[in-house]
Amino acid sequence: MAAPRTKSQQLIDSRIVVETGVLPHVAKRMAEDDSIYDQLQSLVDQFRSARDLRTWIRLDIEFHRSLLEASGLDPLVAFGDLLHVFFQRFRESVKKAEWKEGIKSHQRLIDSLRNGHLKVATNELRSHIESHRSRV
Repeated sequence: MAAPRTKSQQLIDSRIVVETGVLPHVAKRMAEDDSIYDQLQSLVDQFRSARDLRTWIRLDIEFHRSLLEASGLDPLVAFGDLLHVFFQRFRESVKKAEWKEGIKSHQRLIDSLRNGHLKVATNELRSHIESHRSRV
């Protein structure tokens, strides 16, 4: 029998299911509408100039919410908002040294989606979210 997952592990797993689950819809819509990539790229660019944790957290929440919005699946956007409220403490534990990798991960994710590499994008996002397990 497997060990029960903690609430934190369940939260991480829930984000993985919701956020990776919308990626096929995001990729399809992105292929039809360049502005979706442009909006996500703008957020990645803003990450690069973030100088404090509060700004970085705000941008991270906005990036992941925008990713869900890009799917066109509004009920999942609302569910994602709820998950992000509970996920706040993980974001607050991110060290500034980890910001650069987070930015690179966001960039790889949106580039993979734009290029139609759904499996690569899914693996990137899963890895990105799972990186929080070390802070559980």
